[in-house]
Amino acid sequence: MKRINNKNKQSFALIAGESFAPFCHDNSIFSMKIAGRELSEIIALNHYKYVDKKADKPGPLRYYVGKNRYILIDNILSILTVKADVLKGINRYISKDADIEKDVQIEGNVYIGKNVRILSGTRLKGNIYIGDNTFIANNCLIRGNTSLGKNVKLGYSCEIKNSIVSDNTGVGPLAAVLDSIVGENSFLGGVVRISNYRLDGKDVGVLINGKAVDSKHKTLGAFIGNNTNLGVSVIIYPGRIIGNNVLVEPNIVV
Repeated sequence: MKRINNKNKQSFALIAGESFAPFCHDNSIFSMKIAGRELSEIIALNHYKYVDKKADKPGPLRYYVGKNRYILIDNILSILTVKADVLKGINRYISKDADIEKDVQIEGNVYIGKNVRILSGTRLKGNIYIGDNTFIANNCLIRGNTSLGKNVKLGYSCEIKNSIVSDNTGVGPLAAVLDSIVGENSFLGGVVRISNYRLDGKDVGVLINGKAVDSKHKTLGAFIGNNTNLGVSVIIYPGRIIGNNVLVEPNIVV
């Protein structure tokens, strides 16, 4: 596991994303889940639905958002469009095995899986998927197009907006995960803040394969890999990529 602390944080840019490069053979991003389905399955079914098999030719990987309208799946930013499209298509469902306390507000197309527990004061608003065995503490706000995997744990008064939080990942109390993707088996400590907006109002840039890429998004958070831990009060600037198997010590600004 790579460690980021006050002594070596200047070297962060050299390790950020190197083990989270899109479509690498290890920990491929295609295994990431949105609404309980792997990205590889989502793209394959989308291709089958929209592409004429007789006219199909080899070429760049595409995801169709309508007839003759598509995006290229060529970097991690593409996942944001796929996420929004998939979550807009989910059906409202609440498992009979879910434990939802009083004073929980639910608005929109919200899917709540088996053995989910949601404590009072929480608000769910938007196209939201919550996987089996997930725990959501009091007074959390989950909004927008958001997918929570299985066995996710959210601490008191978290905010999760337009994000993917993958299987077996924990988010500590008073944390904010905004317009972001968080991999599986990771942990974000209490009061971790993922910023999603530049103070100058410009589009957020992302460093992909060593090149600065304009995301064309005014609001964009971070991309965090698998098996990565962030200590208490870590602050992450918009557009950052943190790889797999990274430990960021408390109070670091990334």
